Amino acid sequence: MKKFILDLICDAEGHPSCTTVLAITGFAFFIFVTMFLLLQGKTWTHYEIFAGTILTACFGAQVTGKFINSRGASSAIGKLDGKS
Repeated sequence: MKKFILDLICDAEGHPSCTTVLAITGFAFFIFVTMFLLLQGKTWTHYEIFAGTILTACFGAQVTGKFINSRGASSAIGKLDGKS
């Protein structure tokens, strides 16, 4: 299980991905706040805005990370093919 989680966070070289760490941290914060509100029986009038903002930011971080990784992979492939 630990290797699976590390594989989700780290890139091929074993370095943690900044965007993935940000997305996981944001999602964990969302879960924490949601559970806190549920367990305490509290309401928050602007919870929808909080949830939408956090989850959109997490999604944006993941998309940005995928874009950065694909740009890096395509430039590395171009160098191997002799195109760059």
